[in-house]
Amino acid sequence: EDKFTFNADDLPLSLSNIQSILSLLTATITEITTTHQNASYSLIKAIVDSRVVVAQVYDLMDRLTESIVLSDRKGVSHSSTTCILHYMATYPMGGARIEAHIKKLMSNLQFEFAAGRLAAIQSIKGMMGVLPPTVLDDHHGTLFLPLTLQLVNDSDANCRRAAGEAVLALARRLGSEPLASITAMSSTWLTSKSNSKGSGKQERSLIRTGAQ
Repeated sequence: EDKFTFNADDLPLSLSNIQSILSLLTATITEITTTHQNASYSLIKAIVDSRVVVAQVYDLMDRLTESIVLSDRKGVSHSSTTCILHYMATYPMGGARIEAHIKKLMSNLQFEFAAGRLAAIQSIKGMMGVLPPTVLDDHHGTLFLPLTLQLVNDSDANCRRAAGEAVLALARRLGSEPLASITAMSSTWLTSKSNSKGSGKQERSLIRTGAQ
């Protein structure tokens, strides 16, 4: 495996050159051989660090988000997650763009195979560690509700466990008002126990979610 690294100062490129490189990476990122994988992701990080604002950056991040669950190549899911989290932590973005990326990451929860869903949950949990608390506050419903459904409904025990950990990670970073909101939801779920006769497996899972 190569050990090439780049930084923003290594990119004396024109805007059109950077756009072309980004378009090429977007088209080929999941097909890059393991030998050049490290260099490719290092190049992506350097372009993000350069803070050049072009549409091709967003296209590439969408592609990396998809590769978290789609790629079966060793290390691609982890490297894609690392790049996306670095991008979300450092790249200049408006509220609408941040929301679009959050929703894109959350959509990975619907992936068919458990290994991909687990990688998706782990990337979402990582995102909670890099986004400012104010952003998490603004999008707590978008994050909390799908993760809770995953905790209740996912057929894989590892995914359910990871979803629970992600919910707790979110709760620890929320402000008082959003935290009160999700606490109220949890209280409603707990109340459902007393209003139902003979809770089944799914209902018991829902009650455990509320108890957390």
